Amino acid sequence: MKKALVLSALSSALLLSFPAVAAEPAIAETAIVKPAKPSSDMFEALAALGKELKAAMGSGRGNPIPYLDQLAAHEYSDATREKVATVFGSKEPLNIRRSTGANGQVSYAFTAPAYHYLDSNANTISWSDLVLELQLDKAGRNMVSKGSWGSFSIADKDMAMVISDISGDGKQRRNAQNIWIGKLHGAIGKIVVTPANTPAVVLDALSFASNAVEHGKAVDIGYDARIKSISGFGEQVDDIHYAMRLLNIDMRALEKLTDTLADADQAGKTKEQKLALFAEQLKSMGKTLAARGTALEIDDFSAAFHGQRATIKGKVWLAPGSGNADFASLDKFGKKIMVRLTVKVPVALVTEIAKVVTARQATAKGETQSPEAIAQAAQTATDFIVGKMLNESVAKLDNGVLVSLIEFKGGKLTCNGKEMSLPTGTRPAPAAKPEAGSAE
Repeated sequence: MKKALVLSALSSALLLSFPAVAAEPAIAETAIVKPAKPSSDMFEALAALGKELKAAMGSGRGNPIPYLDQLAAHEYSDATREKVATVFGSKEPLNIRRSTGANGQVSYAFTAPAYHYLDSNANTISWSDLVLELQLDKAGRNMVSKGSWGSFSIADKDMAMVISDISGDGKQRRNAQNIWIGKLHGAIGKIVVTPANTPAVVLDALSFASNAVEHGKAVDIGYDARIKSISGFGEQVDDIHYAMRLLNIDMRALEKLTDTLADADQAGKTKEQKLALFAEQLKSMGKTLAARGTALEIDDFSAAFHGQRATIKGKVWLAPGSGNADFASLDKFGKKIMVRLTVKVPVALVTEIAKVVTARQATAKGETQSPEAIAQAAQTATDFIVGKMLNESVAKLDNGVLVSLIEFKGGKLTCNGKEMSLPTGTRPAPAAKPEAGSAE
């Protein structure tokens, strides 16, 4: 089951190798900096519960039936039972029932009854009945899954979040390399996030689908995610869509990668050590990825605002003809990354955003502007932005749409053929202080 997570990590690694993304240091830092753990009976109980279930599950490699049997038969330690009973009112908040059917079919039903808890720090957690069902053949090769969760919510003094109408289903087959081939689908009706003293942000009608297709010694993975709308602060972004395909992944190399990470997990290595192992394994399989022509095809990454839609399409891959020396370091590996993205932004979208910014600036100053004045100011801003992009050759105008071709090759970034400077990630050295007694 962990193969899907590794595939997602692999595709993310290809994207994050692109300097325009890697230029944001906060992204990388967030992945490794551990936040302070809240002092709460609820969080301590959930942490203890998760730790024991993870240990009982083991590596999760291969046939899932033995691992699921271990979960079903697991008995929590006395310390965890006490913590769990304090919060959930039961020493077994998650029930796992195993049953057998015709032809040796094995079924597992995971259920958690509805619950609400408020701790001494005013942290609350609530959920409705949770149901997850798995059906496997006796060899653990074919699996059908489905689940539903009416709602889940969590809140503290700073923020509240409610997730409702959660569902999922799948039909998969585990191949000889322990990769799950087949389809998965998930949906969330709505997510509402309400920070303290701030209007709610609402994500409406979320869906996700994946499909793994095997061909020879390789596998293709397709992902499709969509959000009907995101609304908040008086505005709304509509039909956010992301469709991508990770093509020609060498299954043996992927198996080795996931096995190494699973072994590290079982050995209790830190997140930093696991990240270092992942980087080393990614370098070692780089030559195979390049030889096979493994690529991340971005079929569509788009969103609409005020009826105007911006899109990104493209491809991320490794340069062919790469040798071992090309993957000796992450710096050399990065220079083998090839990126080609086409970005399209309607000029009308620039104008709509300029209208919103102009109106909000006026409100912040306590001014009241007429719609005509806002439209005129927005048009002036649009003319300036579009003119600057055209003059600097970072975009071309095609029938009212700004089009930019962004390419990264051999460690160099270009936009419509014009080379762009890359951030170095280093800060200028501080100016030397004059020595005491020296003349200014």
